[in-house]
Amino acid sequence: MTSENQPTSLERLQTWYYSNCNGDWELQYGFCLETLDNPGWHLIVDLEDTHQENQPFTDVSLRESDTIGWVTLKKNGSKLIGTCGPIQLGSMLDVVAGWLQPNSG
Repeated sequence: MTSENQPTSLERLQTWYYSNCNGDWELQYGFCLETLDNPGWHLIVDLEDTHQENQPFTDVSLRESDTIGWVTLKKNGSKLIGTCGPIQLGSMLDVVAGWLQPNSG
């Protein structure tokens, strides 16, 4: 937890993931985070069988003036796909964690 007792983006993503784990979902779906060679980050969040699967998502495309300052996020079917520059991972995770809401039951 942060000093203000607000969960971090990583903590919120962990909570979302765990809230969807039911003994079956986590065997087929989850998160994939890997590096890009340009350099940067690539994220895929499986939304299949979650309550976000059919929710609309507004595409995100942020670019700073330099070549490493970018974040893109879009929903493609039942996947949320994001890419970002090498030092924008935190910003990308903030957006994703702000949209995903844990399964309440």
